[in-house]
Amino acid sequence: MTRAQRSSLERYLSEAQQILNLGQWKIELGDSPCEEDALAEIEVSENLWQAKIRVAHGFFKEKPEEQRDTIAHELIHVHTAGIERARDRMEKTLGELAWPVFQSSMENEVERAVDALAKIVAPTLPMPDFPA
Repeated sequence: MTRAQRSSLERYLSEAQQILNLGQWKIELGDSPCEEDALAEIEVSENLWQAKIRVAHGFFKEKPEEQRDTIAHELIHVHTAGIERARDRMEKTLGELAWPVFQSSMENEVERAVDALAKIVAPTLPMPDFPA
């Protein structure tokens, strides 16, 4: 990621935060790329109003619509992070037989919901125009 890309993405994230009612959050852009099987990922702090988003090496090669949808998707995860933490706290209670089924089902359903919400919310965000 070039300095110009980083600066542009940081400005875009700041604007998107406000639109998505995340103004109280400190959302930083990570220095390293995300996992290879994703376009972006976000890590949300459990105790602080902070999160770190990382994008893939190829993020800036994607179409603007895909970039916008991806940012919307990752920022919506900030809103669902509490649900995901509550799920993770159920591991001991559910035990080794029920936990894998519950965890997998919840993970899939949260992703499905976040995907659906991102498709609704993304058009409210400006179309990105990041440097190539």
